[in-house]
Order: sequence, then C-alpha cells, then structure tokens
Amino acid sequence: MDIHWKGLLSFLCLQICIGIRWDKIRCSFDRQPVKEGLLPEDQTGRFPWLGVIQYDFFYAGKMRYAITGAVRIHPWYALAAAEDIYKIDRSTITNSTHFIVWHSAEVKYYMGVLDYILHYEFTTNVTLATLAMMVLIPDKPNKLGHAGPALPICLPAKGSRSLKHLFVTRISDVTGELRKEVTKVHHVKDHECKEFYKKSELDYKMMAPSHMVCVAAANAKPCVWDGGALLVSRESGLYWTLLGFSSHGPGCGVPARFIDVNSHMEWIDAQIAAASYYQCEDCLYQCCNAVYAPSAKCAVVMNGARSAVPWTTCLCSRVFCPRIR
Repeated sequence: MDIHWKGLLSFLCLQICIGIRWDKIRCSFDRQPVKEGLLPEDQTGRFPWLGVIQYDFFYAGKMRYAITGAVRIHPWYALAAAEDIYKIDRSTITNSTHFIVWHSAEVKYYMGVLDYILHYEFTTNVTLATLAMMVLIPDKPNKLGHAGPALPICLPAKGSRSLKHLFVTRISDVTGELRKEVTKVHHVKDHECKEFYKKSELDYKMMAPSHMVCVAAANAKPCVWDGGALLVSRESGLYWTLLGFSSHGPGCGVPARFIDVNSHMEWIDAQIAAASYYQCEDCLYQCCNAVYAPSAKCAVVMNGARSAVPWTTCLCSRVFCPRIR
C-alpha cells in the first residue's frame, strides 16, 4: 500500500510540475458593478490580483524603495514590466523584494520574490516593451505580514481574445498615495494605432510591443502610463480576464499600446513547465496546504521526513488546488 501511494504521489507531482491548465485554475471573481475613476476606500480590496512589486535598496545613506505595477497570474507567479524589473539586483532579491496586494484599506498581503525571468525579447534587444515573470514565495511569512488568500486573475484561453467590455486597471499615485483606478476603453484597430504613432513621431522600435492590443479612452485627456497598467475584459460579469500589459508610453485619450498577453501564453507556459525552483514534494505541499486550503494537512516527504498524516488527506484535498495537468 505504501508503494502504491508513493507511486500515485509521484505521478501527481509529475503532472503538477510539467505545466498548467489555465481553464482549470481558480481565479478571482467579482460581482460588483464597474465604475470608472479611483476606487473608493471601501473597495480597496477589489481586484486582489492587481498589486505592485516593491524593491528596497540602500542609497546615499538612506533606505529607499522603488515600485512598479504587477499582476498575479498564478499562485507562484506574477507579471511585471521587464524594463523595470531588470534593474533589481538578483543577489539581494529574496531579502529586498515583495509583491504587495491589498485585501482592504487597512490590510495588505506581502509575498516574497524568489527570482525573475525576463522575456527573451528583452534579453535579445528586440524591444523594451515586454514582460518579466516574478517567481513568488506565496506562503512565506515576513516582517511585513503574510501572503494571504489573494487569488490570481483569469488568463485568456489560447487562440481566443475578446475585445469587448474593455477596461484598464492600474495602481495610481495621482493623489499622493497608492490607489486603484479603473478606466473604460475601446479597441483601436492596428492600422489606426500604427498611423497615430507614425504621425506623432513616437514610433520608436524599442518602445513598441512585438504583439500588441491598442485601446483608447473616450472623452479623456492624453496621459502617460507607466508599466503595470492592465488591459482586462469582463464579458460574463463575473470574472476578469487579462488581455494586455502596459509598458511606459502614451495612454488615456490617445491610443495606448498594450503587450498582447495571449501572444505570450506559450512563453508563460514554458517558464512554469521548466521551473526548477520547487521539488515535486514541495510542489504538492504548496498546492494542497498553502495556496488554496490553508487548513488542510498534507502528508509529504519534506527534507527526508514523512509526516504521520495519511497520504489520502492530501490526495483528497487536491480539489482545492490549482488543477494542473
């Protein structure tokens, strides 16, 4: 019996560590009506997948910090702008960097960051307007708090992309403090978008995404958006789907170019499938015990020691886990 359970566990671990079915993973739902502008204080916890990467560093005799917008797409991963993330010192990242999301105006959740992965378009100088994947440590307590039950945003099904009911969500500091903001936008056809950038003499190759979705807001003045604004859709009225990720550039009332997330899904899948940050036992432990079922107990081999809880406890609890093929 013991051999049987070990074999089954190994099979499940293998399935968990080789890839993910995005249509099966639990993502955040939202039944509230959509209103544009800065969110009121009692809605600070809305969009729990929208947050910031904070990097602490020592400069000129003082401890300082830098932030950039980010979005949680998976229990262990978030997306951010490559042109901001590459500046983080890898040798100090686990002690200096956190992904922060808001549960309410009073409560924030802090997740540790283990590493980051820059898209090959950035490392090969194709464009600066591309993605970085942040490898999170979601269950790591720290002096700032605990990670908490912040679910990721839904990702688009491969090969499909709805361009209706579009909004841009971002973290804004226009009031002097970090606030979430929502802007309703409409799709701008590719040829119209390219023509605008050409006429405006803003068509710099290194600033243009290789695959993009272009949108604009009606009745809004032009502005400049930093990296980390999210293009999202909400057709069902229940789940938000991530369609695009902004880099630094024009926005609001003028056509804004967003990195097309759908076109980067193969790269995202490949990074998760190839990740070697977790041993399979850790992978299953994180899935069952830390991410979606904090009260569950998993019987796994950790550091060579096996717990006394039956294997079936973990296997039966996997309904709470991201369902990974």
